[in-house]
Amino acid sequence: MEPTEEQIKRFWEWCGFRHITAKYCKLCKRWEGEYWLKERIGRRIYRPELLVLDLNNLFKYAVPKIESLDIVGLYPSNENNKLWSCILTRFGLDKDTVAYGKDPALALFWAINKVIEDATK
Repeated sequence: MEPTEEQIKRFWEWCGFRHITAKYCKLCKRWEGEYWLKERIGRRIYRPELLVLDLNNLFKYAVPKIESLDIVGLYPSNENNKLWSCILTRFGLDKDTVAYGKDPALALFWAINKVIEDATK
């Protein structure tokens, strides 16, 4: 199952990105429109669009935000690699978080999404 735009938006907001409408930048001498902003120590990351859901972005921005994460496991769930499973093991929890997707990135996205939903309950 593919995530909706709203689910992707909420996901990246949980990772620390926020939507801004920029104004004229005197330094760069241009107008800056709508951007996604992520502030990190000592610098800002501006993105004109939301990040792509790939393993690089997920491991860079989302995985480090999961509290007490011990192991991330990504495994093909069938012989043709058409379904992947992701298992997140966290310290202090008796139950792992398991999710499935058509590729490793979607499986990881859905597992992290379950962690987000559990935290907001």
